[in-house]
Amino acid sequence: MSRDYLKSHPALLDAETDTVLDEFALAGANDDVVNGHRALLNDSREIGVDAAFAPLLEDLEIRQWMQSEDLERYLAEHPELLRPEIATTLRKRAKGDVASAVFASILDLAHRGESELAFQAAEESGSMHDQLRAAWRAADISRLASLATIVQACTEDGWTRRVSTLALAIARTLEHSDEPPESLIAPALEGSSESDRKELVAIVGDAIQHRPALASEFVRLISAINDVGRISGTEDGRTDATE
Repeated sequence: MSRDYLKSHPALLDAETDTVLDEFALAGANDDVVNGHRALLNDSREIGVDAAFAPLLEDLEIRQWMQSEDLERYLAEHPELLRPEIATTLRKRAKGDVASAVFASILDLAHRGESELAFQAAEESGSMHDQLRAAWRAADISRLASLATIVQACTEDGWTRRVSTLALAIARTLEHSDEPPESLIAPALEGSSESDRKELVAIVGDAIQHRPALASEFVRLISAINDVGRISGTEDGRTDATE
């Protein structure tokens, strides 16, 4: 690979290589490719070849895992994916990329020895209601957020999506997230029925029972759920059968 070649040919770090790259650019080479090589050279000179190439190699590892046919087996066969740098890279991407958020959450659960649960949540998300309930009652907020993230992203069932979204909003409330947890509510409840919203309010009530000190913060979630009802009007019967 290019990292090993550069390490075995340190003369490439000399200024003459910059001149060669300039010539490639003048000859019409792709600017992004040339600039990428320039950045790698500069970083290699400043922080060393291994450190300069580390982000590229991490990206390659992640892409190979994401594109594998059996995600669970691939992770079991590549325990190096559990090193902190991989999770850090995925978390940085998670805000704008659902897949990265899911894979970061899988790694979080895998670090807890719960790989089987993580992949069950991805593949059988509709079976996760009891696990979500236990998670929002427990003290481990990060575990709740990870489980809810996987279920929310992977489910095709409307009700499961609403419950997992609310579970994620509960986790954000407990984490005192800068992002308002109630901002998750409206999109998830689009098309919901009155009975849906009553059950979701009951879920928040269950969370309050286990953390009464945060009742005033959880009330915001209840208000967000009720606001959806006031905007959309109330309907009888659950709607997820048509989703």
